[in-house]
Amino acid sequence: MRTHWARVLVLAGLLAGCHRSEAPKAASPRLITFAPHATQIALDLGLTDHMVGVTSHCRLPEGLSVAVLGDGFRLNAEAAAAVRPDILFHNTDDTEFRRTLAGVKIVRLENGSLAKLRQSIRQMGELTGRSPQAAALVARIDAELDAVRQSVASRPRPRVLFLIGTDKPMTVGAGWTLSEMIDIAGGANAAAEKGLRSWGTINLETIESIGPDVLICQVDAGAANVEAARKYWQRRSDLKAVCEGRVVITDDASLTIEDSHVSQIARKLVAMIHPEVAPASAATADLSPAAASAPASSAEAQP
Repeated sequence: MRTHWARVLVLAGLLAGCHRSEAPKAASPRLITFAPHATQIALDLGLTDHMVGVTSHCRLPEGLSVAVLGDGFRLNAEAAAAVRPDILFHNTDDTEFRRTLAGVKIVRLENGSLAKLRQSIRQMGELTGRSPQAAALVARIDAELDAVRQSVASRPRPRVLFLIGTDKPMTVGAGWTLSEMIDIAGGANAAAEKGLRSWGTINLETIESIGPDVLICQVDAGAANVEAARKYWQRRSDLKAVCEGRVVITDDASLTIEDSHVSQIARKLVAMIHPEVAPASAATADLSPAAASAPASSAEAQP
């Protein structure tokens, strides 16, 4: 009897040892990243092979092909079902997603502040088995932003007004990532000081009353749009920023895509706000694509 139980115990030990040596299964979810910032986070976490759907606004590395399933608001439900996703990451109302993608985990990844961005990175990392990579990415972002902050720590802080477009332009007030980037880049967000809400329209009278030291105007891509904006601001010679040649026109769409590359936004803003600090190449290579060849796109509008 003793021999029998000894054999049982030995066998149990062997089985337990086998169980312990068995490698855990790696998470391998199929992902739809239905927002540009979600797509960039997935890329930075090394999830390229898991991505099965993106939006028409997402930027992908050259050579990477992923199905486009909508514009970030409207989802092509049939095409989405066809790629058999496990998780859909988004940043909008999810009613339609939940109705059309039964069985798919629907996860909202917030942005709009650095705190929310950090949380979204950690959340995606946890859900995809990439928590260590997510922690490293957050640490890298914070270190890069701290380096930008230190580069302008001794500089005066001009009042900066960031506008999108010239016809009924929108501005960025307090409580948004871009406002935080202006602060890190050594500026003071004039719209936030005025109490303006983010993404609200602003008229010329309000712009005149603010009287920013630096005016940054983002326009749709293309040299024609940049030139039209340059001419528009040239006619506003009563503005301090225009008189002092501190109007920057850019068609760089990445400035308002608040993803895991926010430190690049901060560096670009330093080149606009503190050109005396930024490397000489920053005003061309890091701003609009047309900047290197067309004076208008590097955007200092002269009265």
